[in-house]
Amino acid sequence: MKRLLLSVAMMASLVNLTTSASAQIATGGLPLSVSKNLAASVIQPETRAYSNPLNSEEAINEIRQQGQQEQKQYVAKVIGTDVKFPESGVFHYLDNGQIIWKAQIHIEGAPAIGLYLDNFDLPKGVNMYVYNANASQILGAYTTENVSPEDKLFAIQPVQGNYVNIELNIEPFVNLNDISLSIDNAAIHFEGISYLEQYRNPSEGVFIGADPFGLQGRGAECMIDAACYSASDADVAKKASIQTLYLDKRGQLVSMCSASMINSLGNTKENCNNYVLTASHCQSNNLTRLGDTTNSAFSQVLFRFNFEKLACDAKNRAQVDVISAANFVARSEYDGRLSASGMPGDFLLLELRIRVPSSYNAMLAGWDINDQLVYPVNTGKQYVGFHHPSGDIKKVSWHNTILKSTKHITINFPRDGSKGAVYGGTSGSGLFNTDNRIVGIASTASGAVTDCPNNTYNSLNYYKFASGYNYDLGIPTRNLKAWLDPFNTGATTANATNTQCEGLSIVSLDEGLEKGVNFYPNPSNTGLLNVKFDLENSQNVKLEVFNVMGAKVGELKVNNITKGDYALDLTNLSSGVYMIKCSNGTAVSTKKVTIAK
Repeated sequence: MKRLLLSVAMMASLVNLTTSASAQIATGGLPLSVSKNLAASVIQPETRAYSNPLNSEEAINEIRQQGQQEQKQYVAKVIGTDVKFPESGVFHYLDNGQIIWKAQIHIEGAPAIGLYLDNFDLPKGVNMYVYNANASQILGAYTTENVSPEDKLFAIQPVQGNYVNIELNIEPFVNLNDISLSIDNAAIHFEGISYLEQYRNPSEGVFIGADPFGLQGRGAECMIDAACYSASDADVAKKASIQTLYLDKRGQLVSMCSASMINSLGNTKENCNNYVLTASHCQSNNLTRLGDTTNSAFSQVLFRFNFEKLACDAKNRAQVDVISAANFVARSEYDGRLSASGMPGDFLLLELRIRVPSSYNAMLAGWDINDQLVYPVNTGKQYVGFHHPSGDIKKVSWHNTILKSTKHITINFPRDGSKGAVYGGTSGSGLFNTDNRIVGIASTASGAVTDCPNNTYNSLNYYKFASGYNYDLGIPTRNLKAWLDPFNTGATTANATNTQCEGLSIVSLDEGLEKGVNFYPNPSNTGLLNVKFDLENSQNVKLEVFNVMGAKVGELKVNNITKGDYALDLTNLSSGVYMIKCSNGTAVSTKKVTIAK
């Protein structure tokens, strides 16, 4: 056996923007006032009442029209609040030493209320619950695990009704001075909340989000529920598609977009980045309206998973799984004063601060930067998009053919066999090919579909994924490639995986290299690997080794190799997961190896 010594040269790694985890993953359970059946007469909360600027359908329509003018899909109006611990609530003391603190917010006529906390810091031993007037919808418990160490910001999804209760359950050993809680904004939600009807007490009167057609939203009959798309090979694309809610303090509004979870070639079980891909125009900051590039700007973004019906035409209400908080990763140049069509690029990449739980059954979609062939009609191949128009539950549209320009992929409804429709809020959603790979990001729309509500478009432009991938390769925060191919493999496609990166398939560009170069034992408990070449013809093969941070830690060139066994010495490397990129000048294959000393 020939023996080759791989020299190791450490290099600087890519910037890691991940901070300590914090997110809106609740631990479950019931607040003590509910579990112990303590009626309001026993714990009479102090109610902070606020006036409702959306006290008529006309006022709501004004917000909708403003959104159309600003190319935003607004779903809630934000008002200032001044709810703080301890002065805004009342205490109740249990015989075992536990303490209940309870406050209440009332906004007359509000169909649903979301909360934004500008100071959220709970020590161990404190559980926070948020629930509606009749305690039929209970969110929580939120604990010290949900605290963002970077900025102490937090957000809570909408709660049904015009009353929302905030309750802290405090263990006897907790120092009350260690608790910080301040709610500076409440959002009056008027779109995307029909699923909350199941929690409403009929005596509360008419629900603004009334749903006479059973559509669970304002999406009209021409929208098609995601559950009604029967193609089994699109299941991954559906599970990767989510909804995002952004707080805009500048305009005191909450806007929403669609988005896709997306896979990275650097992902492993041990280092599984949960990236979210959406449109850059979906988010701007408070003052300059330029796109934000700080983590704190995304600490109060809400991400809705599985916001859909479980079955086609099911009468039951949709459920929703929520995570809050992400870190900024990369985005194209963005100026909110420009129209979406006038922007040089339209992508935004975020990273969730925690992995999406397995129970959410979500997926990280694959991607493809190859120049897509236009599928001809009646081939059985389709492009498909899952999205949340008007803030609705997940809908679907599919297309037998597309039109292409330099930066965009265009879909026209309803010609060429396209089905479904798009509406404000579709922005940011992914366009998937038949391999469940993202090829576009919903960007701009125009025209109108007859027999559908206003703002239902017949032409949708998807910003090409490949354009964002190669947007500004000199600056990692201005392109997708630095994050989705951190080992610089040169791959042009990636496969999907789940949010735990289990069953990850490393993408290969060349079947000959994929089958013809193998490493064993894998894992290696010594750092010594055997490399076996079994190629069809003589080739010059370069092997490059990368660590999980994307830093190249070694390189080796093997010339004029066809068949043979070699020993590869990686004993200088520490235990961990590594990628070995194999290239022959025209093709690339990547292999994952593990050193477990």
